[in-house]
Amino acid sequence: TSATIMLWEMEYALCHFARGEWTHRVVLDSDSGTGPDPCGEGSFNYRVVRTLVYALPFWLRSMQCLYLYLTSHHKGWPRTSILVNLGKYTVSLLVVVTSASIGWTGREYYDALRALWLTCLVLKTLYCSLWDVYMDWG
Repeated sequence: TSATIMLWEMEYALCHFARGEWTHRVVLDSDSGTGPDPCGEGSFNYRVVRTLVYALPFWLRSMQCLYLYLTSHHKGWPRTSILVNLGKYTVSLLVVVTSASIGWTGREYYDALRALWLTCLVLKTLYCSLWDVYMDWG
């Protein structure tokens, strides 16, 4: 999951490359000083593709943990720790989904979704920090 940001940026570069924008000059808008960005904020690519790319590593790790839990023959804490690890990746997925849903919905749900996103973000931060301290460094 440490490659998530790299995948995010690579997807943005690939979007521009695939669209062929590197082959022609972009005319800037005189008011904003920028041209339209078909891969940037507000585009289908930004709202859907980038969200999927960002969620993919967390989804894969979640599925890996679930598979390990279901196929593990261990008893007690070794098996339970797999579920706890699954929770870490599931909470990370919740942060991605709630963050993306803020951009997908209208202004009437903004405050509620922002509060939900912040709650998930705090929960993820605490969860992952505790996991790192007790499991990775312990």
